[in-house]
Amino acid sequence: MSELINKPAIIAKIAERVGNTDKATIEDTINAIELAFVSALRDDKKIILRKFGEWHCTVREGKCKNPRTGEALGIRSTRVVYFKPSKLIARMGAA
Repeated sequence: MSELINKPAIIAKIAERVGNTDKATIEDTINAIELAFVSALRDDKKIILRKFGEWHCTVREGKCKNPRTGEALGIRSTRVVYFKPSKLIARMGAA
């Protein structure tokens, strides 16, 4: 199993790479990026980061039946986020 990298680990890596930056500032920046992603996906916009990938949101219909009776079950449709890695990421085997 590969190593898990969570938000504090990402903040530490960015602080190490950038150098003279406060970790709180980096965390605020990451939080702003997260909010921008959620807002864009909520508004049905596609997010594209060149050399990384793209995200888009679709609606998955709630079409489910009881196999014995054929009766429709009360499963609602739901919004699903999809990620498509860039060619660079896909070649690295990360996706």
